[in-house]
Amino acid sequence: MQDHEERTLAGRAQIEEHGPLRRAVGRRFERHGLDPGDALFPRPEARGALAAWKSGGERERGLHALHALGARRPLRDRKKRHERHQGKEPNTILGTMHAVVSRSAGIAAPPSRGHASRMNCECCVRSSAPRNDAMRHGDCVLYGHGTNVSRRARPRREGAMPSPIVSMLVLLAGILVSGCRETPTAHAEPHAPPQASTPRPAPMPGERTREPLSLIPEFPRAAGGPFPFGAQDFSVWQARIPRIEEVEINSSLDGSKQRALLYDPGRPEPRPLLVALHSWSENYLQNIGIPYGIFAERNGWVLIHPDHRGPYRSPASTASALAQRDVLDAIDYAKQRARVDPTRIYLVGYSGSAMTSLVLAGRYPEIWAGVVSWVPIYDLVDWYGWLRSNLPERHYAHEVAAACGGAPRPGTAAADECRRRSPRSHLQAARGRVNVYLGVGLWDQLVPPDHALRAFNDLAAPADRVPVEDIGRITKTRSIPETLGAPEARPLYEAAKAKVVFERTSERATVVVFQGGHDVIYNAGLSWLSSQRRTVLP
Repeated sequence: MQDHEERTLAGRAQIEEHGPLRRAVGRRFERHGLDPGDALFPRPEARGALAAWKSGGERERGLHALHALGARRPLRDRKKRHERHQGKEPNTILGTMHAVVSRSAGIAAPPSRGHASRMNCECCVRSSAPRNDAMRHGDCVLYGHGTNVSRRARPRREGAMPSPIVSMLVLLAGILVSGCRETPTAHAEPHAPPQASTPRPAPMPGERTREPLSLIPEFPRAAGGPFPFGAQDFSVWQARIPRIEEVEINSSLDGSKQRALLYDPGRPEPRPLLVALHSWSENYLQNIGIPYGIFAERNGWVLIHPDHRGPYRSPASTASALAQRDVLDAIDYAKQRARVDPTRIYLVGYSGSAMTSLVLAGRYPEIWAGVVSWVPIYDLVDWYGWLRSNLPERHYAHEVAAACGGAPRPGTAAADECRRRSPRSHLQAARGRVNVYLGVGLWDQLVPPDHALRAFNDLAAPADRVPVEDIGRITKTRSIPETLGAPEARPLYEAAKAKVVFERTSERATVVVFQGGHDVIYNAGLSWLSSQRRTVLP
């Protein structure tokens, strides 16, 4: 089910980038329970799907392939598309299919205007739209309602033989029709009477309902996106999300005023709350958080983007007690300003704030419905040593020392302070209690992938943990051992050009390793979060 939902969301994201005809066909696919992105199938893939359907008896797959052929063919050739628009090019493939299949099944041939003969057939879309609407929405492929319909039908020449491709499609269509009983209308009408829709049963008490989700396909990932990593500009936020507000929140620990960004959709019913945290070197105005605001606006979610003491370079920041309390204060503020569903409070962090998100998951598991942590730091002491050895010219090691009160060498007070701020000291308390999603780039040169894998092991059942030797090999060679197996394809990662090379789920935790660096795959995390709920735990 999760794979089907991901394919549907990814297909919907892909189809939105194309013209209105493709979007209409994609929506039609989705109504059939198919992947809307497959409206973009190239013709050879559609033929392959037909072959798979013929050998495996997958009827929906065969219908899907016919739809793909019918939707794709007239868009491939500009000249033919123009001729068809002028009424000069008939639909020879689908017309021949319909004529032969109709004769073999004993069905009356429809009139030349493809929309007029609507069949009450489970293979067809039950629509009363006139032909022009049908052409926009891509209806039945067997009877010519839809994208590949010509304006005038042209009779076949006497003795003309269909091509081998046409013959194959006719044969397959005959098999399809043989299992599909049809009742043609008595006569052609421009507007057939609509079919009575079956009312959807009301959900049972306590049953989880899934509302439609609008992702942000224009922002597949943070790296290479329109917002530079160091950009901090409130005017850019306002241009993208006009109702975003800059607010001040009183700290419940030291009374200081802490800034944040708030988006309230103004809905009367309780809505999910997305708590998005800025990364290590930035503050609450960090522009790579804008996609979260756009997502909240499209889906009617509440968004809070707290400063939590700014960049991670002082003792007051870097997952300190003050910074953690600032996040909790921001949640309380959002609850006062907006209608928040307490069972759907989500936390997302990236890089340094991914570390903070995991600390908060372990310290306050009762709050979160789901936590997404992109390229997290698991242990500040270990990361400090790795930075000194591999990135001595970068500023991060100096900032770790500034936050922890000195260089965190083993046995020092600074090392103890860094450990108190690290997920290593808190995450096991979240095991089995919080839904956690960890994503890491295989080629990340700033935070090695072993940090996310070690965090997963803290949350996983013993039998599901990634072996220590495999973690070491992944970090050293930046490749996945064959013993860990090959994961299933994840369309939302594929859409971001970040192929998943390892995935594992245990208890309530999931870890994903993708081909990429220090990055965020926005839609994958948001899609996962939307399906999570906080449950009552003993």
